[in-house]
Amino acid sequence: MPWLALTLRVEGAAADAFSDALLEAGAQSVALEGSERQTLAALLASDCQPEALVAYAARAAGIPAPAFKLETIADRDWVRASQAQF
Repeated sequence: MPWLALTLRVEGAAADAFSDALLEAGAQSVALEGSERQTLAALLASDCQPEALVAYAARAAGIPAPAFKLETIADRDWVRASQAQF
């Protein structure tokens, strides 16, 4: 199953609440980088509705929905790929 990588930027004060809301709404993982204005990267199932997830998280964090970028991550055997590195 392919995945969706969602990337966006949020103000640091809202980053934790936004991240928690994405996880609550179904994101598989969320990572934050930065301090005042944080880059948030989330891994989503390919059948989710990213617009709805971002809108939900923005409401939960009390901020306007930010612009975001989506990238499809092709499915692959990650165990075999990591083993091939050794």
